[in-house]
Parts: sequence; C-alpha cells; structure tokens
Amino acid sequence: MQDLSALLFFYLPLGVVGVWRWGTWLMRKVISWFYLPDTRRFYATVSVVTPVYNEDPVAFRNVLQSWKANGPSEIIAVIDITDNNCIREFESFRGEFPGAKLIVTEKPGKRPALADGIRAASAELVALVDSDVLWDRDVIAQCTGPFIDPQVAGVGTRQNVLHPKTLTQKIFDIQLDLRFYDDMMPSAAVGSVFTCLSGRTAFYRREVILPLLDGLVNETFWGKRCIGGDDKRLTYLVEAAGWKCRYQHTARVYTGGARDWSTLFKQRTRWSRNSWRADLRALWQGWPWKHPFLSFILIDRIISNFTLLLSPVYFLVSLVFQFWIPAAMLLVWWLFSRSMRIGPALVRRPDYVMLVPLYVVVNFTMAIVRIYGLLTLNRQDWLTRGVQRKPVNASLWLARIGTLAIIALLVTVVYYSRF
Repeated sequence: MQDLSALLFFYLPLGVVGVWRWGTWLMRKVISWFYLPDTRRFYATVSVVTPVYNEDPVAFRNVLQSWKANGPSEIIAVIDITDNNCIREFESFRGEFPGAKLIVTEKPGKRPALADGIRAASAELVALVDSDVLWDRDVIAQCTGPFIDPQVAGVGTRQNVLHPKTLTQKIFDIQLDLRFYDDMMPSAAVGSVFTCLSGRTAFYRREVILPLLDGLVNETFWGKRCIGGDDKRLTYLVEAAGWKCRYQHTARVYTGGARDWSTLFKQRTRWSRNSWRADLRALWQGWPWKHPFLSFILIDRIISNFTLLLSPVYFLVSLVFQFWIPAAMLLVWWLFSRSMRIGPALVRRPDYVMLVPLYVVVNFTMAIVRIYGLLTLNRQDWLTRGVQRKPVNASLWLARIGTLAIIALLVTVVYYSRF
C-alpha cells in the first residue's frame, strides 16, 4: 500500500498537468460548437497582393488562375528582380487578365514587398496571399461578407495542404486542422481578435492597414530588424489599434506544405521565434488584457510549451525504473488522446489514423523546437528568401545546450519528486 501511495504521488504532477491540458482543450472544443461563419454578402472591390520569390512557374500559373476565377479587381505581383521565370509567367498572365499589375523589386524580404503591393493597390480590400496558395472559387465571396461591419478590418481563411503525398505534408495538414478547429474557431465564437490571420490568405481594409505599414516593414526586436512573422505582426497591429477581425471557416485555400522534415522543422523554428517575439511584445504592451480569451490563449500557450515535455519525461523515467504498467498506460493514452485531438483531420481523411504514432512523436519534438525558438529568440532568418547570415556563434551553441539543460532539469525534478 505504501509503494502504491508513493507511486501515485510520483505521478501526481503529471496528472495535474493532464487535467489542466484536457480541461482547456475541452473548453475550446465546447466553445467552438457555437461558432458560425458569417453568411452575409457584402460587395467590395478586392486587390490581390502576392510577393513572389523563386516560385515554381507552373504552380504560380495555377494559383493565378484560381485567384482570377474569384473575380478580383486586380492582382498585383511583387516579384524579386532575380526571379526571371515568374516575371515571364506573370507577363504572359497579364495578356489574359487586364487587372494584372507587375512590380519588380530589388528590395529583399517579404515585408517590403507586401508594403509596395498594398500601396499600389486601388481596391477597398486587399487580399494578402502567398504565391503558392490555391483558392476555392468562392473565397472572395465568403471573405467579403464580414466587412459589412464597419469595425471589421481583417478576415482569415481556413487552410489545408493540397493533395498531401509525403509524410511531412500529411503531418502538416493535420497541424493545420488543429490550428483552425482548436484555435481559430473558438476565438471567433467568443471575440473578434486572433493570435494570427495567416499570411497564406488574409483580407484587410486597405485604408486601415496603410497607416500601419511603417510598423510592419520597420519592426525591430532587441535592436534587430524583424524579417519573418509579417502575418502575425500585421494582425496584432490591426487589433492593437482597436479594429475587429473575423474568421471564415467556409473560405478554403490550399498550400503545398513542407515536403521534407528538414524544411518542416526549419519552418517551425522560424515560426516559433516569430510567435515568441510577437506574443511577448503584445503582453508587455498590454492590449491583449482587454480581451480575456486572447490573453488566456497566450498565457496557456507559453505554459504548454514546457508542460508538453513532462509526459515523455515521465515515460522515460518509468522505463528506467521499470514501471512497466504506468509506461504502457502513458503510451496507450498518447495514442488515444492524440486521436481525439486530431479528430477533425481523421474525419476528413480517415487514412490519417495510421499516422497517429508518428504525430505523437512529432508533437513532442515540436515542443523542443518551440523552447529552442525561445532560446534563440533574436535570430532573424527566412526559409526561402535570401538574407545575409552570420556564422553560427557561441550564443547559438549556448542556446542549444540550454535546450538540453531544460530537458535534463525536468528529468531531475521528476526523479527526485518520488523521494
């Protein structure tokens, strides 16, 4: 009996964390049931703005046709001067769509390209779109409706991977469903602010974001100019200024997604740094505290980055000390709980059930990536665009060692909690 009591005490911290994590997930899930997309119709002219850098010309032509089929007033492509293939492709496209406008730029980075495209736009609304994103035929019709409310300045869309083939693409597709079902839908049900309107496709009132472009292009963090995270930065600038945003779950867009693990983890590392910078800055500025659900999400996200690692730490400790039954229970629980959480993806793609064990591993690995992102917070880079990079220095190695130290600390705390 004493051994059983000691064992229960040993696993108590994990149980408390588990109750908290499942409680917050269930709360979000229940709240999301009350979400309804805006079905109103509102006519407004729309300018599509897309920065382009080394895009596949055939894929670029396909996405241009999908945007054109939605009936925008104009499509503005801001193409890097070195991308001759896409420049030629867009010049050809201009022959069939009079509203096509080409801007060839020598400025490095996505943010200046977005700003130039927005300034060149003439429509009431601008749709900021990544150059590899394919639209359904009713995206503009779905996303203009919420703008009938004059206080709405931004609208986000639902996203998935187009024809996922590789394991990486399928895992990324699952992660997208998680984001839009567990984050965007409950946020939309209770309020008008979001952690990010994804840059793959987001609609904005042009007159609202024009005065904010300097804050988008010239953002700095700890003295360094910010390169990535343009979508999250623009979302927060709009919301901090007091404007409302909306999410349209019925507006579907599709991306190619990361095709290999290296690209996925580099992408996630960059996103993690962007999120840490934006979220910590917003909390410091104070405006999220006016929106209880948003502030709750931000705080919960910060905490969960660390608590997520507690479960695999307990699993490893259980194996080391030959607690076979608790270890087996943890393994079964991971498979069951993650299957529950990715339920929307499994309903849409039942074949994804075979990926649950892989998803469990990737999910825990991403927690390490997010902590690594915090420890390398002020490293600025971009996945596809050329930027000047400095050689890896001592601080970067210290950050890597710090990540391992945090994991070791968790193992130590769990081990000594049993005495």
